[in-house]
Amino acid sequence: MPPRSPRLSHARISGLLALAISLVAAAPASAQLLSAPVTTEAATPDLIDRAEERGAIDLERASLLRLYALRGDPRLPEAYESNRPWRGTILDLQLRRDLPKLDPGAERTAVREALRAPANPNPTTCSTSVAPPPNAIETAHFYIQYNAASPIAGGLDINDYADSLEEVYATEVSSFFWAPPPQNAAAASQIPGKYHVRVEPLGAGLYGFVSSGGTYAGRVGNNPNTSWNDVDADASCMVLNSDFETGFPGTAQQAMDATTAHEYNHSIQFGYGALNGTNVPEFNFVEGGATWMEDEAQDAANDNYNYLYPEFDDSMGEHEGNEYSYWLTWRGITERFGANVPGGAEQVMQAFWEVTSRNEGNMLTAMQQALATKQRTLPETFHDYAVAAKHMRTCGGNYFLPYCFEEAAGYVASAPGGAPPPSNGTIAAAGGSFSGTIEDNYTINWVTLPNTGSYNVTLATGTGAGQLRATISCDTASGIALAPFPAVVGPSSSQTVPGFDRSSCTQAPVAVITNQSQTAPNPDDTTQPYTLSTATASGGPTSPVVPAPPSEVAPDNGPAPPQDPGGSTGGGAGGGSTGGGTGGGSTTLLADTLDPVIGSVGFSIRRFRAARSGAAIRSAPVGTRLRYGLSEAARVTLRYERRTRGRRVAGRCRALTRRNRGRATCSRWVLVRGSARHSGRAGANSLRLSGRIGGRTLKPGVYRLRLSARDGAGNASRLRRSPSLRIIRR
Repeated sequence: MPPRSPRLSHARISGLLALAISLVAAAPASAQLLSAPVTTEAATPDLIDRAEERGAIDLERASLLRLYALRGDPRLPEAYESNRPWRGTILDLQLRRDLPKLDPGAERTAVREALRAPANPNPTTCSTSVAPPPNAIETAHFYIQYNAASPIAGGLDINDYADSLEEVYATEVSSFFWAPPPQNAAAASQIPGKYHVRVEPLGAGLYGFVSSGGTYAGRVGNNPNTSWNDVDADASCMVLNSDFETGFPGTAQQAMDATTAHEYNHSIQFGYGALNGTNVPEFNFVEGGATWMEDEAQDAANDNYNYLYPEFDDSMGEHEGNEYSYWLTWRGITERFGANVPGGAEQVMQAFWEVTSRNEGNMLTAMQQALATKQRTLPETFHDYAVAAKHMRTCGGNYFLPYCFEEAAGYVASAPGGAPPPSNGTIAAAGGSFSGTIEDNYTINWVTLPNTGSYNVTLATGTGAGQLRATISCDTASGIALAPFPAVVGPSSSQTVPGFDRSSCTQAPVAVITNQSQTAPNPDDTTQPYTLSTATASGGPTSPVVPAPPSEVAPDNGPAPPQDPGGSTGGGAGGGSTGGGTGGGSTTLLADTLDPVIGSVGFSIRRFRAARSGAAIRSAPVGTRLRYGLSEAARVTLRYERRTRGRRVAGRCRALTRRNRGRATCSRWVLVRGSARHSGRAGANSLRLSGRIGGRTLKPGVYRLRLSARDGAGNASRLRRSPSLRIIRR
């Protein structure tokens, strides 16, 4: 059976849950979204889809309206306008895939002409964006076109866009070693080594998009930046909104940073041949994965907080819900391996796309193989994530991965109702039961259990292919305690936890049920019935226990990603241990011959007034809070670089002189005198910066930090640069 293309219905592309957000005090400062538009209406693509589904418009008319939406065309009828923000990459894909299906007529002609490059090629086209921007700026890796006469909103300028894109490249490519997108012949000749980006007005609410259509985009077949033949890799281009202030949650900087991280990850997916080839995954992998990358490449943006929660009772394999919100699943599965650290969580997602690119596995099977690089399986990591997602505890103290989230406080504060996700059912007292259904191919159900006494808990299934893994979990003063069912419950069978004793639980216990039956790599929906029942205690007692933190394979900070994601242990379809609890993997300790690795760097705020006096690093609540990850304990040196205006000469940005003042402008980063040092610990680090260095206050302007680390054995890290920040006048 040939692989199926993912469904492109925009009922699945619901935009942001754009609610007014007020984060709890426990949330880190970097997690705060400063403002958010309040709306419950559907996004523009959803409105078009719904009209098509109910027969109000045909495919031809729907395609024309999608074109209008993507172009910000005023001819889009008011009935399809929305205040809910949305992203356009899927919409562009849908237009291109639907074009051959359209009946001849005016609508088909309009869509075809909009998607086709002009007869006289203009080196500024990207999908439906064809008007030539008069200005351009070049960075080390990007060719960015814009209109200097058209103001950029939100206090940003074109250099902020350039900095954000380079920050994303530094993380996704330079640090994580994801393969950069390929170039077509035109790009290789005219803008060698640079990715084409347009910054222009797209209308309120459209973040931007990536397209495989344009002067510098299209099918290249094999991506020369990978070590295998991708077969169906595409060069692509990117269009970003020049107004991230109107209609977006948070600040303009946050929306822009989230978009550069998200859309550039789509560029990489195109380059892997994963969006237009024969092995295309569902869009909870495509869009959920790109949204997950926002947290890795631009950790302080937190735009993904607006997509909470995913539809937990909708399967990974045939996901009908909001694919953007599925980022939480990828976070929950991978965070245990190290967030914002090269070779950590990102290695799992990178391995998934590489397996997909090599056509060695599709969707669920590819994810199985990706987790095998960490000596884990999909059934166990998915179940552990289900425990963490229900309790939504912030890691720290007695709460440890994988049964917590590093930013759980921010997630809960941003979610509808400001609470952890609700259960699928409740059993109020011993003797009661709950009957439900759960989809195959990795789905979650939660059932809240009685909060008094001791009782037996039995999980029974009907006929079918289900494989239900179950654990009773509860929050205690000492962490998340677990009482696994003795074994996975197969078809027409049952398992019992005898005499469950909830006396140590501070809240009502919950039965966490996941269906790990994998019916196909890219499956259709199938559903399994089950009954969870309670009865008077007999046997036992069974008390939930806070397990020891599981050992994980240490992040691999080598210079290249793994070449055989399928060759490690575990990872077979539907595999995993038969027990209902968690397994432990072997530990590979970092030897002292390994260099320390500095992970993602972010700030609580990126515009502030520098202190007039005091140290560069201080505890007083002034300046901004710096957050960064570190693979091992090391001494970290911090230096500032200031952005200045230069001129492009022989491919490099040089200082401005009378001889070169007629050349194209560019941004130069000049090292500021002075440094500060910090004793970093393995994992997440946080310190407050005053805006002073070397005994001097930084002048107003745009800066970035340059971080380097050296461990106790003398091993030095690569330099790591932060996102830009702005010192403003007092």
